[in-house]
Amino acid sequence: MFIALLLAAAQPAEPAPPASDCAYDIEAMLALDRNAFDQDLDGGWRVLAERDGCETAAAELIREWRHRKRDHNSILYWHEGQMRAAAGQTEVAIGLFELTYKAPEADNDFGWNHYVSGTIAFLTRDRDRLRRAIEQLKDIPEPEENSHPISTSSSDSSVAGRGLTARHTALDAASRWCNNA
Repeated sequence: MFIALLLAAAQPAEPAPPASDCAYDIEAMLALDRNAFDQDLDGGWRVLAERDGCETAAAELIREWRHRKRDHNSILYWHEGQMRAAAGQTEVAIGLFELTYKAPEADNDFGWNHYVSGTIAFLTRDRDRLRRAIEQLKDIPEPEENSHPISTSSSDSSVAGRGLTARHTALDAASRWCNNA
């Protein structure tokens, strides 16, 4: 865990310039608040991440934004980890994901820790651990209004609702992968 923290906290002295097709305006990105940068599905780092081959650039952008803003909300580590995993940087991604575990008493109604464990199990191809995470997630009931805050500052319940739906979509896909073993 200590190594994961060091990897995630390490900031390059100067970020590598993005490839021309992965270019973005760093000052415009830094001007965004966390909701606009991280939770807007049509803005912030996600615009860059949607471009083919720009996963690493998106991960570096998230890291740079997080360091410059001194904002270490766990969802930022999670999203950087997703981009690192998509770019094939599995070990770094796992280290970032591990930083997002919540205290058990803070995770009773959502199952975030099971989701994290399942994601790591999927990346490490550990089917048994993934099956356990899936079963644990299935035991967590979905809230009636299908919304759960992704971050404490999120005021857009429609974005939060998509987060929960995404969790169940990922659960279904992981279950299919496990059953094909």
